Amino acid sequence: MLRVLLTVGLRLAILGVVAWWAWRAWGASGLVPLCLLAAVLLPHPVLDLSSELWRALRLAVWAPVEGRHFSYRGHSVRVITDADHRRWIDLRDVRKILGFTASNTSLSITYGDGYRLLGPGASAHLCDEALLTHLRTEPGAEALKFRQWVECDIAFAARRLRARFGVRDQAVVDSAQRAASSAPAGKRPNGP
Repeated sequence: MLRVLLTVGLRLAILGVVAWWAWRAWGASGLVPLCLLAAVLLPHPVLDLSSELWRALRLAVWAPVEGRHFSYRGHSVRVITDADHRRWIDLRDVRKILGFTASNTSLSITYGDGYRLLGPGASAHLCDEALLTHLRTEPGAEALKFRQWVECDIAFAARRLRARFGVRDQAVVDSAQRAASSAPAGKRPNGP
């Protein structure tokens, strides 16, 4: 951005020197050709400056939520990533989207290490794998669509990060798999 500002400043200085010289040499009529010179010198750097300002504004706005902002059909979903690259999804946001009624106590018993109280206010969160397992037990088309979205946008990227860094949290995955296998077959209409 500094380079763009220097370019704009240098070109404005050149225009100022030429304008002063044209005014001294020909008076007000000498400034007319200066408009052509300004039309040649200024547009590209001014457009570069506006795009740099736009990038800086976006960085300032999105920096506090970088890597944690997800949106499902206009609903913001808060996600926290821990040191093991496991993503924890805030259950308040899931309940706003699906309206499912599983209590925090039953989720903590069912998913064990896949359930934690995190973030400001210690709100309930499920890890990505436990949430996918839980969504398999939820009936309805919206739960299926949400599960596919969680799989594609949240869990897949987290799995790739864990594989890249060689992280395997077996306890969370095992508790999620145990919960899936203990659910009755009639309670899993959305798939295996």
